[in-house]
Amino acid sequence: MAVVLPWVHAPGMTVDQLTERLRWLVLERQSLRERGATADDLERNRLEIVRGQWQLAYAAIELHRPPQFGDRAA
Repeated sequence: MAVVLPWVHAPGMTVDQLTERLRWLVLERQSLRERGATADDLERNRLEIVRGQWQLAYAAIELHRPPQFGDRAA
């Protein structure tokens, strides 16, 4: 049975959707820096980027992992 970390799980999002969300978060960070955002705003964005990276990694692993014993065929 796979371990699911609640803050990592992104139900219903594809790898492509997660990649696009991560791209948007990085663009947002660049914009925040250009506007002289507060440290708190930058930290919030940084944490969202980290979460997005974890979600993307787990989604890619799930997409490409071999079936495990007991997995139901789709």
